Amino acid sequence: MISIRKAANELDRLETLRRVTAECYGLAIRSTAQYAVEVGPAMAEGFRRHLESLQDQLRNAVSPEEIQALQSSFRGKLRDHRDRSMEQLARLREELATAASAMQSFADSVTTAGTDHEDQLKAELAELVSSAQADDLDTLRNRVHSAARVITESVDQMKRSNRLVVAQLCDEIRLLHQEIEAGRKILTLDPAFNVWNRQTMEARVDELVRQNERFCFLEIHLRNLRRLESEHERGLIEAGLKALLQRFSAMVNQDGRIGRWSEENFGAILEMEPATAIAFSEKVSRTLSGTYSVQESGGSRTIAIQVSAGVIDCPVGTDAEMFRSKITQLSSALCGA
Repeated sequence: MISIRKAANELDRLETLRRVTAECYGLAIRSTAQYAVEVGPAMAEGFRRHLESLQDQLRNAVSPEEIQALQSSFRGKLRDHRDRSMEQLARLREELATAASAMQSFADSVTTAGTDHEDQLKAELAELVSSAQADDLDTLRNRVHSAARVITESVDQMKRSNRLVVAQLCDEIRLLHQEIEAGRKILTLDPAFNVWNRQTMEARVDELVRQNERFCFLEIHLRNLRRLESEHERGLIEAGLKALLQRFSAMVNQDGRIGRWSEENFGAILEMEPATAIAFSEKVSRTLSGTYSVQESGGSRTIAIQVSAGVIDCPVGTDAEMFRSKITQLSSALCGA
């Protein structure tokens, strides 16, 4: 009887271990998709869709052979994304080198043209000085007219060259700003939901604490996210969460910014008095919990999301480390609620 009980306990333990391992493997696949480097947005989006499909297949896998096949496919997708990213980076480096060469050639041509104009103007001035010493007024008059014509042509040519240089530089500056903005978004935003990521939120919190600014930190917890993941495909869940975040962002409006704090939690930094922020968090919990209708494949589907919310105050003079500890406690309280 004891041996049967031990065997049953061991089977339960192995089943729990199997379930946790599969769940952790699924989370690893999801994290790989969420934090993929976006060398090209379209390529990264396709990579994420493939990994989300693998995660869905993992939930339904029941045999070792299926899991091994998923691992092989997962490795293949990673290798393909790496190779395609390296190819695109190589193309970008080549384009940059070509653009740099073109700019160098352009700068050299402008310099050469400028030198030619300078030599021509010096020659004309020398002729004028020489003519000024002569007594022949007709010769002097003709020389002045010729010099005026050459100077006018040179000035016009330099103006055209300068306009071309300025236009080219403005275009390069515009492209540079676009690249900087794209890079900033990759570093500061969560790729799945286009809100601040955890690092950006932490940096903003630390900055406000250092500046002795008073603010409140609001956190919302997706109470039924795990159950939704077991019942619905990833695409429907993400569409529902995007609708939720749009509603959340509209509520926060200009009083704060929202971001992703963890897998199941989002946060907002609010410039509100504590009492106002507490009342606001209760409203957020009521407003965001409910059924969301999303458009998918030409049809409408619904998904019910349950949210709990909490808020903490950061008075002037608060220690940064202590405040981060309070945020951790708030997250734990919401997850355990």
